[in-house]
Amino acid sequence: MSVAGAKVGIVTFDFPPQYRRADVAGRPTATDSPLKRLLAEKGAQVEAPLARLAARDPGAAVGIRDGRDLALCVDELRAAGVDCVVIDVFHWARLPLVASFIDRLDLPTAVFANTGEGWNGIPCAAAICGSVREQPRTIRASLVEAFLDTDAESLLRWVAGVSALASVKRSRVMLWGGSYGAEMPYTRSDPATLEQRLVGSVESEQEEILVDKARGIIDGSHHRIEKLLAWLVTKGATVHRDPKMVTDAALDYQAGLYLAARDRLSEMERDGGAPVSGAAVKCHYEMSITCQGCTACLLPALLPFGTDAEGPRRIVAFACEGDLNGVVSVALLHALNPSVPPLFGDMVAFRPDHVLLRNCGGASVYWASRSNDPDKALAGVTLAANLHGRSGAAVGFETPAGGPVTFARLFRQDGRFGMLVGEGEILAPAEGSRYHDPWPHTRLALGSDPALFFRAAPGNHGSLTEGRLGAEIEIACGYAGIPVYRCDDNAGLDALLRSRGAAGEKK
Repeated sequence: MSVAGAKVGIVTFDFPPQYRRADVAGRPTATDSPLKRLLAEKGAQVEAPLARLAARDPGAAVGIRDGRDLALCVDELRAAGVDCVVIDVFHWARLPLVASFIDRLDLPTAVFANTGEGWNGIPCAAAICGSVREQPRTIRASLVEAFLDTDAESLLRWVAGVSALASVKRSRVMLWGGSYGAEMPYTRSDPATLEQRLVGSVESEQEEILVDKARGIIDGSHHRIEKLLAWLVTKGATVHRDPKMVTDAALDYQAGLYLAARDRLSEMERDGGAPVSGAAVKCHYEMSITCQGCTACLLPALLPFGTDAEGPRRIVAFACEGDLNGVVSVALLHALNPSVPPLFGDMVAFRPDHVLLRNCGGASVYWASRSNDPDKALAGVTLAANLHGRSGAAVGFETPAGGPVTFARLFRQDGRFGMLVGEGEILAPAEGSRYHDPWPHTRLALGSDPALFFRAAPGNHGSLTEGRLGAEIEIACGYAGIPVYRCDDNAGLDALLRSRGAAGEKK
């Protein structure tokens, strides 16, 4: 698996002064590390301060020797802004020195036990973990994990999980119109705790920021709107105009609003602040009925997509209804799988073989063909009269069958956060599973009892990405102090029911 984009620090430790094995004493483990090569091959940006130190002090090539070496490594890894650190263990080391390194750096830490080429790092790796877990001084120290070199895949999953968490924590999420959309209090969540655990900052702006920009584009740069709408049709999207909902004026406004959101995100990036990893708009009812009278459905459809009529664009994970927990969920999924725009939707049907995710007007058009190629994605897209609002088109499609996929939903219960996670696949439309509305439809099969899932579900929203990423999400949530419940088996759903005092059912 790839860990592209992860920033990983790597160090090793020298033998204790009073103990050296003559047959391996001088081997340069800090500069000749199979693990370092593996991480680089898998796309990680590897920071190896000992290798730089060894260039001027060859004695450091066998590992951290003392407090001075340790201080140099800590300072360089902090300056590099690494997401995590891996201790490359080949032999016995000074355990108090290792424990001090873990405590001072205070980052997610893994211990990698080498067993090839005459090495046996297993006893030392186990002793390191036992020592720091005995009296944990930080949550990161208490969660230190050990991996064998024969199970490097598990280490890569760990790197992916902690790096995704670090990425989201360096970012901000934007709520246009704030939270508490569609009169659903649970979408409001707890911004202060989220900023402590999962995301750098939660920001909000009134929808009027986008509305004013959209009007400016309509009045002064209408050619951009014409270009976008023509591009959608050229790439295969079908547009069903009508006298009430999908009028020229409504399409102009929806396209202008999307371009305004893109422009606003570009402004925020130019300001030099943290990147925006996810966004949401409180559309229903403010945008759709009471204030603007037109839905904002091109935002959830096109912001989480990698291109538009003006060229390649950064994928921005997106949720609707000001759903703060939904925004953080899709941001984490996207950090784990940056090439795939995550899907956000309502869970609206629990059938014997699937759960239907169907957003009320739009979801990432990637899922129309499960492709980032607009020629493929937009060929299955229809813009037709929405069932909500005074005007506006919904962006509809049928997500093709296939797998694997990963479902995630961050939630709060009794004031505490939890994460619902499951791995499954998407089913094709079949007799009895066709839905006659203009919205996107995704039939998710998780292998658990849908009726039990409905009882345990913490709300009506959920998110998806491609691949099997349940382990990575559990790792990220572990370092954020958030318990994880599985929804791809009945035992996990039953555990969630029991956690809130309900009588669960074991199937």
